[in-house]
Amino acid sequence: MKKVFGYIFLVIGVFFGLIIFLQLPKIIKDFANASSTDTAYSFGYVMGKLVAMLITVAIIVLLIWLGRKWTKNTTIAKETKETKELQDSGKDTKK
Repeated sequence: MKKVFGYIFLVIGVFFGLIIFLQLPKIIKDFANASSTDTAYSFGYVMGKLVAMLITVAIIVLLIWLGRKWTKNTTIAKETKETKELQDSGKDTKK
């Protein structure tokens, strides 16, 4: 069941990432327009957009990280770890 949620998280994370990527020109234009006016309203607007964008990026990173973690094949990772430990123990005996 975790693997299914992992794939769902990956799809949602990639979808949100595309949305942020496609909104970049609008966001940059908003920052440029708001910085040209020196009102408190424009400063608050820019800061609110910036905070919202950072929170969204953090959520995207979390979703993709969890998705990759939950979809990873654990048996291969365990075999790789065991073989690495065997190789390391073999190197110690040769010294």
